[in-house]
Amino acid sequence: MIMLFIAVPVLCLLFVLQERKAPTPLIPLAYFRERNFALPMIIQFFTNVAYMGSGFVLAPLFLITVLDYGPTKAAYLITARPLFFGLAGPIVGIAGAALGERRLSVTGALLIVTSAVGLTHYDIDTSDPFIFLTLGVAGLGLGLMTPAMTTAMTNAVHPSDIAMASGAQQMMRQLGTTVGIGVIASIQVATEPQLGLVGSFRQAFIVSAAIASIGVIGSVGMRNTSGAHGSHAADQR
Repeated sequence: MIMLFIAVPVLCLLFVLQERKAPTPLIPLAYFRERNFALPMIIQFFTNVAYMGSGFVLAPLFLITVLDYGPTKAAYLITARPLFFGLAGPIVGIAGAALGERRLSVTGALLIVTSAVGLTHYDIDTSDPFIFLTLGVAGLGLGLMTPAMTTAMTNAVHPSDIAMASGAQQMMRQLGTTVGIGVIASIQVATEPQLGLVGSFRQAFIVSAAIASIGVIGSVGMRNTSGAHGSHAADQR
């Protein structure tokens, strides 16, 4: 594991050096100077670390191991995330243009943080409505953020690079998912001997909330776009 942490920055540096020399780079490095390209990648990484690590993995484990819920009951409560994610679609469709990418991103990231903070209050006597609500808030937040991030990145690149932007976006989501599941779950397992079962889950949820807060900070730096494809950075290619 330590070797992997060491290898990551080295491989990233080698990738950048290769991209600078490549006649047709996978990701034109000039785009990383465009905030609406770089920030969505950062935001989606950290929010997915929190969303997937806590809400997708640890919350169901908490329901089963701490509250002793059966798989069926736990599944009913977990459906709050995709349900609220779907409800975000009409909101974005109706008011997305008026709100803009920045407001949607900030609101979505704040909702994910709010959900993670709510998870830190889980205990042996936590009620089902509270569980449903905290998980649903995370789904709503991600549902508001996702189209805003997609729009921002699409408008930040040249039309010929839209597929590349979509691939980069998906890569950061999956990377955040992988890191979140591994890191947040590892924190719960590592702290259980000292903090107990409930305390270890709470510690992992606290870390998750802190990580999600980075997404809020990044969202503040976003800017709304006019809807036209391409940016000044793209035109300079």
